[in-house]
Amino acid sequence: MNFVLFNPEEMRAETLGVYGHPLSQTPNMRRLAAEGVLFKNCFVQHTVCTPSRCSFTTGWYPHVRGHRTLWHLLRPHEPNLFKYLKRAGYQIIWWGKNDLLATDSFPESVTQVRGRRGRAFGRNPFDLDDPRYYTFLCEPFDGSVEEHVDYNSVADAIEFLRSNPKEPFLLF
Repeated sequence: MNFVLFNPEEMRAETLGVYGHPLSQTPNMRRLAAEGVLFKNCFVQHTVCTPSRCSFTTGWYPHVRGHRTLWHLLRPHEPNLFKYLKRAGYQIIWWGKNDLLATDSFPESVTQVRGRRGRAFGRNPFDLDDPRYYTFLCEPFDGSVEEHVDYNSVADAIEFLRSNPKEPFLLF
C-alpha cells in the first residue's frame, strides 16, 4: 500500500468541491477521494500548523511533549509516522515547506526532499530590519499559476506517480 498525504496549509474542507462546496471544482481531488480515503470528520489538535502536524504524525496531543509553537519541531528521539514507514522500507518523499521535522530528524524520517520551484507569495513590503518583515504580510501573489510553488510541487508529485515506482512510498 502506498500513501499520498496531501496536507495543505490554510485550506478548510468547506472550500472544496470534494467536501460539497457547490462552486468549487476539484475533479482530481474527487477522483483521489473516490479511489482512496476521504476524512469527513477530522479536526486539528491546534490552530497553528506545526503543533497540528506534530500531533498528526505522532498521535500525541501537542502539549504532551511541548509542541505548542511553530518553532518546536519533532526531534530525532521522538516518534513519527514517516520514520516508522521509512524503517519498514518505504520511500518517504517530501515536497513543500517544513513545519514538522527538526533538521536533524530528516535523515531517519525522509528518503528525499524534492525542490521548491516557484514562489508562494508576492513581495514582502517591509525591510529586513522592520519587525513587520516576519509577519507574513506579503503582497498578493502576482504570477501565473505555473509560477506558484504549490503548482510545481503537485506537478512534480504527479510526475513521480507516473514513473510507476517499484518500491512502496509515502508522498508528503
